Parts: sequence; structure tokens; C-alpha cells
Amino acid sequence: MGKNWIHIKDGSEIDGKQADLAISTNETFKMDDMIVIKGVIALKKDLGYGYVYDVLMEDGEKLN
Repeated sequence: MGKNWIHIKDGSEIDGKQADLAISTNETFKMDDMIVIKGVIALKKDLGYGYVYDVLMEDGEKLN
């Protein structure tokens, strides 16, 4: 898809499922980096081929 993907899980649940914030970005990060990122939030996003996200931040940009 030509993007990097970040998945943030904090242990919370939505409708009995573990919450997962997915972020698509052109930025690169290392494990355990502390980041501030902004982007457009999309709900119930279906990208096809089985990639369905309850919450997706699209085109995330690093702020720090």
C-alpha cells in the first residue's frame, strides 16, 4: 500500500473487542519511540482484501 503502519493498543475494549488505533503514515519510527502524530480519523474504514479498521488515522504526520 506504499505506507508504514502503526498499531496502538492500550488494553481498552469496544463492544467486547480489544481497541486498536491503526495509523497510516509516510514517517518511520523505532520501537519504543515517543511520538506526537496528527492525521485525519476515519471510522469503520474498509480498505478491501480483509483490511477493515474500526478507527484509522490516515496520512499521519510526525509533530515532534
